Amino acid sequence: MIGRDLGRIQALCPLGEDLFLSTVTDRGAAIRTPDRTVWTWPDQRSAGGCAASEGTLAIALPDAERVDTLQTAGGAARGQPEALAEGRYGRLTGLSVVGEGVLLAGTTNKDGASPVPTDDRAVILPQSGGGGDART
Repeated sequence: MIGRDLGRIQALCPLGEDLFLSTVTDRGAAIRTPDRTVWTWPDQRSAGGCAASEGTLAIALPDAERVDTLQTAGGAARGQPEALAEGRYGRLTGLSVVGEGVLLAGTTNKDGASPVPTDDRAVILPQSGGGGDART
C-alpha cells in the first residue's frame, strides 16, 4: 500500500523493480520510494524531475538552479548529495538518464527565472568529472 503522506509528486523514476519519486511537502523536497524517504532537502520548496540508475539517484532542484546526485546502495543514501551545474543554466526541471553516467536536464527559465533568448533548452550533465556539460 502506498503511504498517504507523499506530498506533491513531481516525477517518477523507475529502476528495475524499484520506483523512486521526487516530491515536495511542507518539510521540503525529497527523493523517496512510495513507502520511505531516501533523502530530503528541507531548504528547498520545489523539485523537478528525478532519475535513477544503478547506485545513483538524481533530483532537479529548480529554485536552487542545480541537479543533486546521491550515491546509493540498496536504495539507501551513501553520503551527501553532489551538486551539478549549480547556477550555470538557471532553473533545471526535467531529468532523465540518457547513458551511463550522463543525465539530460531541461531548463524552464521562461517560467520563473531570468530568461535569455536560448531558453528553454536541454542540457547534458555528466554525473561525474568536470566541465563536460553542454547545452543542446
